[in-house]
Amino acid sequence: MTRPLARLASAALLALTLALLLALAGYTCAKLYKMAAIRGWLPGAVHKEHVVTAKRVLDCEFGPCYWIAGNGADISQRSTYRENLDEAQWQGVRVGDRVVMAYYGDDPHPYQPDGIYTSAGNFGFDLIVLGVELALAMMVAKALVLRRHAARPGA
Repeated sequence: MTRPLARLASAALLALTLALLLALAGYTCAKLYKMAAIRGWLPGAVHKEHVVTAKRVLDCEFGPCYWIAGNGADISQRSTYRENLDEAQWQGVRVGDRVVMAYYGDDPHPYQPDGIYTSAGNFGFDLIVLGVELALAMMVAKALVLRRHAARPGA
């Protein structure tokens, strides 16, 4: 490859990498927004109260899963009235209790506002992921700017 062509290919690869990193950061931001809406911190989720009609521990891929279901839903089938809780939350819920479930956007499946999906650990992990994505994007953007500046005549 000739030198100018190699420089162009390298710049194109950097631009593609930057676009990918920004897309990943956008996805992570959308997930964080969804989590905050489910928690009730931002608009976007609808919170509904349901009566727990069943609770059961089912075997899952990585160990036991602690499920509750409302409105008579079949607890063994995915539905709009079934939610997975962590063990401590599950222990505190009884059949007949009223629980609040959050529904976000077009997603028909419920989320517990203070459940596994919106746990502090998940928020922390996603914030770290977002920080890494943005830091890498800034480094790639800087490399693109420096490359462009170095390619100018007289630079």
